[in-house]
Parts: sequence; structure tokens; C-alpha cells
Amino acid sequence: MSRTLRPHSGAVRLLQKVEGTADVVIGHTRVSVNDFVSTHAATGIRSPQSDHVVRSRMTELTAEQVFRLHDKIRWAGFATESGQVTFCQMRAGVTSYTPEEADRSFMELGPLLITGISERLTPSELAGKVQNVIINFEKASVLLTKLKHGFLAVSVDRAHAPHVFEEIAGPIRRLSD
Repeated sequence: MSRTLRPHSGAVRLLQKVEGTADVVIGHTRVSVNDFVSTHAATGIRSPQSDHVVRSRMTELTAEQVFRLHDKIRWAGFATESGQVTFCQMRAGVTSYTPEEADRSFMELGPLLITGISERLTPSELAGKVQNVIINFEKASVLLTKLKHGFLAVSVDRAHAPHVFEEIAGPIRRLSD
């Protein structure tokens, strides 16, 4: 059965920007974004028709539940493997560093590309499957975690990231049990 990636409008804009650079270079390995998306879409992305099943399994997961994991979490987002964003939200009273539309666009395709490229570059039989990826920006850090039914992303101020991410890694993995 053939599966295709059908990203939402924000994800298409993100993909077009990435495709404009042709390749992604990680370390000494060059990965064609077009080849990666085509390969991953054919082998591992749920179709939009099955999103309702994924959403129904994860309906109990909310941004508020994620915020309860630690008071330093600034932002939380969850998206299915096909890019359907379930939530993408700042903690109440916290000012965002980025526009909400940029956060939503990132959640539609970013976690899939970032974790997928990481898995493709590291043979799973040698190191195991990717559990999470940390992205450090000047002001904030984002922890991307691949859960059973999609991707969870949380951000904290960069100064707090090592401590907070260490504390919440286990509880986050248990969210998909």
C-alpha cells in the first residue's frame, strides 16, 4: 500500500524553504531532503485518513498535562507523524520568542524531518532508536521526543535546559504508554 506525505500549508512552506537549500549536511554526511522525504513518506508516515485514529488515542494528552511536568516548560506542541498538530501552545503568562504561526509550521514537519534524519544517519542496530533530539537556540532549547503516536516538543529557557530535560525525559516517555 502506497503512503504519501500530505503536509498542511505551514509544512509545505517549511518544506519549500528546506528544498531551496537542496541538501542538509550533518557532520560529514549529506542527505537530500527530497530523497529523505520521499523515502520516509513511502515507508513510515501514517496517511491523513488514519489521523483520526491517532488523535483519538492521544486525546487525553494536553498542553496543560505537559506543563505540569515542570514549571520551567515555556511551550509545548504535539503532532502526529503526518503533521496533524494536536496542540501548539505557550504556557499562560509567558511571552513567546517566536510567532505562533512559525511554531505551528515547525510542528507540522520539523519533528519528522529532524528525528527521521537522525535515525537514517545512525543505524538502529548499533545505537538503538532515536528517543529524543535537543535543539539549542540562543534563548531557548527544544526537546523533541518521538512518542508512540507522534512527536512531542517542549521548550525551556536555554539556561534551564540540561536540568529540566533530565527531569522530564522519563515522564515524557511514559506519556505514550
